[in-house]
Amino acid sequence: MSATLPPLLAGMRVLDLTHVLAGPYCTMMLADLGADVVKVERPGTGESARTRGPAAVGADGTSVPTGFLGPNRNKRSLTLDLKQPEAKQIIARLLPEFDLVVENMSAGTMDKLGLGYDVLAAANPSIVLASISGYGQPGTSPYWRQPSYGQIAEALSGFSSRTAGADSPPVFTGLGLSDIITGTYAAFGALAAVMHARATGRGSHVDVAQFDCLVSQLERLLLYLDVQGVEVPPGNERAWLPTGVLTTTDGHVMYAAISERFFHLIAGIVGRPELPTDPRLADTAQREANLPDVFLPVVREWARDKSTAEVLAMLTEAGVPVAPVRGIADVLADDNLTARGMYVQVEHEGFGPAPYIGNPVKVGGAMLPPLRSAPPLGRDTDSVLKALADASEDDLAGWRAQGVI
Repeated sequence: MSATLPPLLAGMRVLDLTHVLAGPYCTMMLADLGADVVKVERPGTGESARTRGPAAVGADGTSVPTGFLGPNRNKRSLTLDLKQPEAKQIIARLLPEFDLVVENMSAGTMDKLGLGYDVLAAANPSIVLASISGYGQPGTSPYWRQPSYGQIAEALSGFSSRTAGADSPPVFTGLGLSDIITGTYAAFGALAAVMHARATGRGSHVDVAQFDCLVSQLERLLLYLDVQGVEVPPGNERAWLPTGVLTTTDGHVMYAAISERFFHLIAGIVGRPELPTDPRLADTAQREANLPDVFLPVVREWARDKSTAEVLAMLTEAGVPVAPVRGIADVLADDNLTARGMYVQVEHEGFGPAPYIGNPVKVGGAMLPPLRSAPPLGRDTDSVLKALADASEDDLAGWRAQGVI
């Protein structure tokens, strides 16, 4: 892929009041697609993520924490102390120039700051406010007052139960999973609301909760339990065609024989071509009930004395979808990451090249424009306020003297 995609969201402007990951990931998705995202941070210190993540070390020995970089690339930086009364006035002056405000503070905090949706809409009736929280906005959930982080959301949503083994307790995935999923849903909902606002002139308040987003990923498990009374054990998929992990002599392989053709192919490979027509596996209901006992043990036993390379070669040659279960080091070394622009080095101001995870979106065979590094704290404060809030030099000097910016 060598062509560069034009900015799809050119002309859209986003005021980013977010921190850490879920909110910044949402606005990152929009910024990557061409929206003008202005990130608001505390004067002097910025948001806490500026000090998080593994530190990349430059050629001169300096280091930069990477936790802030990726989710805040392609943005402009404005410092503003939202707790000061003057900040509310500055926001009101900025809002007519913006389509969207995104925040992921604790539910109800925007109202406490005097920046709730009604206040924002008074300054710009077409403004969209997207709020990201653990459980929803005030009054919408019995949990709305409770704090939530990725680990907590995974546990309460039922997600953590899927990480338990036969002899091991549930564990935290160790990923930014709940934040990234929630940020992506928020970007989707916010874009839809902005499109509606442009068509009607009326803004809206978009409410996206971590709990809801993780529950949405468990849809088939909830349906099996409610409709059939079957609670699918962790590490298994309730399926009517064979799939799963095979243990080899030197690793693990994932296969997915999830079509009739694949089922017959793998049955032949493991020496049991008659099993797809066995009465116990003859229809969907029977297969769901009997695959775990009748067929899956046969495939596992077949693979047990073979190497990963042997299993991959045999299933690949037959046309059965299969892949090795790889470690992170193997993935990082994969040429496909470079080909797809999913792991790139971006020149970071005052540091040098720093690693960034690319954006999965490609359109018409074209890559998104090259990434711009996350901005130094407050780099764009004066230019944003002059251009979008009609601030004078005296305004800026006064606000700076008071610690507002």
